[in-house]
Amino acid sequence: MSKRSFVIYESWGAMIGLMSDETAGQFIKAITKYAFDGIYPTFENSDVEYAFGKLQSLIDLDIEKYEAKKKRIEAARLSHENKLKTNKEPQKLKSELKSELKSEQPELKSELKSEQKKEQSELKSVLKSELKTSGVTVTVTDTVTDTVTDTVTDTVSPKGDKTNKPVRHKYGEYAHVLLTDSDYNKLCEDYGDIETGKAIRFLDEYKERKGYKSKNDYLTIKKWVLDAVREEKRKSNDWSDA
Repeated sequence: MSKRSFVIYESWGAMIGLMSDETAGQFIKAITKYAFDGIYPTFENSDVEYAFGKLQSLIDLDIEKYEAKKKRIEAARLSHENKLKTNKEPQKLKSELKSELKSEQPELKSELKSEQKKEQSELKSVLKSELKTSGVTVTVTDTVTDTVTDTVTDTVSPKGDKTNKPVRHKYGEYAHVLLTDSDYNKLCEDYGDIETGKAIRFLDEYKERKGYKSKNDYLTIKKWVLDAVREEKRKSNDWSDA
């Protein structure tokens, strides 16, 4: 049975609370279809599409964390089994490996908790800003609980693969756009969430159609994709005015 999951943050309730029951239902179906089945939803309601676009990156991040964690555990298990085959004292080695893994768990839990707080703080700031613009006063309170409860069963974490290189996360329907957290945050700060989302979608679909490749998607978006999105919007407006 698949255990694929994502986190629904308390702060999302403010956004969903402003929707009608029908719109809220469509939104919940869209995010669960995307998170559990990996299918990018089609939208008939622009409000649902907008809300999904704002939360898609958080859903992707949660899924990536789960997949990365699963891979680490599997790699640890295989490494452990290989060491047991060649070691003359398997019971002693097993005890040492379990002790090492347990010592690494508090660091992982602290890291995940810190990331959750950061994500909730950023989303809460965006929601408050949007609600204030709409003339609605809402108090959003986030509660972060520690949900990392791993059971150690003869597994060991791989060593020697530490790196300081920032992790690039996949964005877009086809997952062709790679951006670090810093890249994505800078684009949102400079151009806004909506403009950034449109640029990511444009580049993702362009790569899918053309087979285009770029070494740095962040610089590509700044160099020409944003201009292309604006030009496309201008042409669309000219056509609608004609």
